[in-house]
Amino acid sequence: LDKKIEIQFSALDFGAKGRNQYKFLLENHDENWNYIGNRRFVIFNNLRPGEYLFHVKSSNRHNNWNEEAATLKIIVKHANENIFLNITNWQNNTPSGQQA
Repeated sequence: LDKKIEIQFSALDFGAKGRNQYKFLLENHDENWNYIGNRRFVIFNNLRPGEYLFHVKSSNRHNNWNEEAATLKIIVKHANENIFLNITNWQNNTPSGQQA
């Protein structure tokens, strides 16, 4: 049975509809940042049990990238052949007053 996790995100630059760019990193899964253009979602299939940190960064229409990523802690647990997902600790680590 396929176990799928989809994460959606968005940068708040309303004047740049479709021009914001994104990159993500899933700690304990990826070694490098993944550049995904203007796509605002990622899908992970069949993650192994464990703890992961999902990080996402965005750039504005002028191609200025956030220095800090928004972070999501994901815990995948096995129990009786089902995989349970516990999502906690969604953080935006961008300093106050700094724009994306």
